[in-house]
Amino acid sequence: MPMFVGRLRYSGFFLPAHLVRPHLLFGLVVSKEEEGQRWTVSLHPEDGDTRRLLRALMHASVRKRREDGAYLLDGKEWDEAFLRQWPQTWLCAPSKQMAEHALEAMRGWLDERYQRAR
Repeated sequence: MPMFVGRLRYSGFFLPAHLVRPHLLFGLVVSKEEEGQRWTVSLHPEDGDTRRLLRALMHASVRKRREDGAYLLDGKEWDEAFLRQWPQTWLCAPSKQMAEHALEAMRGWLDERYQRAR
């Protein structure tokens, strides 16, 4: 499904909204079921190209659905060599305006978690 997606974490740590906003990407969110009813979610270019725009979100699940149609996905993200993994959260929204609105609503929550990690 076509979505704007923002990665809310870097190496497992939440980022403040002002660092997420410039990196919102648009593409097709594709999910597939892995063994054991686990899901992998990836973001691909809207033209159907098979390359990924973001690292895949492994063992993905919906963390929260917002009333405006945006939602948060939680999962695990691996480094390029599949040696290390960390928690990742994606903000997904059908429009850039909706993604920015959701980020603004989460600003205080994200900023607080970022400051705790510093």
